[in-house]
Amino acid sequence: MSVSQHSNIRKLLHEYQDGLSAMELAEKLSLDDCTIRRALKEMPDTYIDRWLKAQHKIPAKAIWCAVIPPEDCPKPKGK
Repeated sequence: MSVSQHSNIRKLLHEYQDGLSAMELAEKLSLDDCTIRRALKEMPDTYIDRWLKAQHKIPAKAIWCAVIPPEDCPKPKGK
């Protein structure tokens, strides 16, 4: 049975708030980039923030970020 890498990916993306590519995530977590791509697509709190332009024969690269949820709204004070 494989272990979910979602929490590790999420933690790393929160540390790098400007985002990382799947390949950068794979290198930093010592995982296969296919594993990272599959996990990113399954995670509802990750998204492609931007694309880096293609260069020569290297395709465009997606830069992924994770949503950092805001704090809950404070409860209103009573009368």
